[in-house]
Amino acid sequence: MVRTYVAENCVEQQIQEIIGRGKEEVGLIIGCHGNQKEQRDYVAFLATTPSQDDEDAESESEEEVDEKTKLKKEEKQDVELLDEKWIFNHCIQVSRTLPGGFEVIGVYVANLSESQTSAVKNVFVGLFKQVFKYSTIMLTENEKILISISSKTKKATFQSLDPKSPQSNFQLCELKYQHFVENWHLLRTVFRIHFLFPVSEELSCKSIRKQTQQCFKEWCKTVEDPVVLINDAIRADDEVLVEVPKDKAKQKARERQEIRVSLLKKLPYPDSLTAVGGQCRHRFVIKGDVSCLSYVRNKATVHEAKQAILGDIHRTMWARMELLGEEFEVSESDQEMQHNQSFNALEEINELPKRVFIQHPKCDMLLSDYVFSDESAPDVQERFKQVFGFEVAEEQIDFDIESFPEIELSKNEIIPPIVPASLTPNEAAKLLRNIGWGLLGAVGVGMASIFYLWGYFD
Repeated sequence: MVRTYVAENCVEQQIQEIIGRGKEEVGLIIGCHGNQKEQRDYVAFLATTPSQDDEDAESESEEEVDEKTKLKKEEKQDVELLDEKWIFNHCIQVSRTLPGGFEVIGVYVANLSESQTSAVKNVFVGLFKQVFKYSTIMLTENEKILISISSKTKKATFQSLDPKSPQSNFQLCELKYQHFVENWHLLRTVFRIHFLFPVSEELSCKSIRKQTQQCFKEWCKTVEDPVVLINDAIRADDEVLVEVPKDKAKQKARERQEIRVSLLKKLPYPDSLTAVGGQCRHRFVIKGDVSCLSYVRNKATVHEAKQAILGDIHRTMWARMELLGEEFEVSESDQEMQHNQSFNALEEINELPKRVFIQHPKCDMLLSDYVFSDESAPDVQERFKQVFGFEVAEEQIDFDIESFPEIELSKNEIIPPIVPASLTPNEAAKLLRNIGWGLLGAVGVGMASIFYLWGYFD
């Protein structure tokens, strides 16, 4: 059966721009996979992979370069254009910016030479195998799409391939252009995190990035199987998220709705807890307010909505922990960190980067970036120019969705409310409404709901 791809109208515009440029280039395809019943996927927009800097090119004029040097330079460009590692790094950067419900679903190539065209499949398969191995949080293991664009024929060919079956061939796909993102429902949630992670003597000998990655894995265990409330109500998984009355179906079916999502975590019974002993070199204390958003199609079920918002929760925390690890590595080497007196203390308070939102200029979608307290709008503008190739005005960046934790919190902790496991779902929902709204005002988070996580190691 031929798989159908529904592409935003801006994708057609982007393809025409690529055809007009007539240059060799490669980039990523951002979209989402539909469910098994639909047999269709969605393409939201394209992101061109930036070319690798050639320092020698700026210092040399064309007159100074002989034919032999030009040939070597062209061969080097051929290699650089399909550099799997370079495209992989771009894939990671793009994935960090995407909201829940969307991911990198493929690669596009344009105006390749014959030698490059023969290498596309190997690079395509190798890229996604590398991404799957690196993190399954970034994207799902579905079939991926390849768009081949030619300025000579002025055409674009859509093909799909399962990277897990490299022996198979690319299959042609059916393509339709239409607006869809502007009609998809928007899910929002926000939570305050206070997670303590003890670093064992053995783990402390590894890199800071390895430590933060292990911290993230442990944190993920605290959000397993939460109770999800949709607009303060518990809904069955197979229900349609937004029911449209038949008499209003024509008017309402294509209207976006913003939906509040709340999550509750059941606390374990005391007799189910097990004490684990061991030497602790130091511990990470991760604190901050975390805002999440996801997009789901009009006819999405409650289950699909849950998966989308949980996907964004995991992805945004993964991105923040990755950036926190990179920040450590940039500020000091691992060896210096391990011998630093302040780091040898029992506890290190680590401020998570704050998430900011930016509207995509051609697609009705909010993208994200992450800033530390010493960063500002120019840093966001520079990163978006590098990753996506478009300019962002300072007023287009929303810095107010999240806030950095107050310093006083390290001394005066706000203890999250305990939701007894014995409560019925309706009682739990009522408790959330009664105490959640009060704490929202207290911590100054301007969002509709709050998600409390417990992860204490006392």
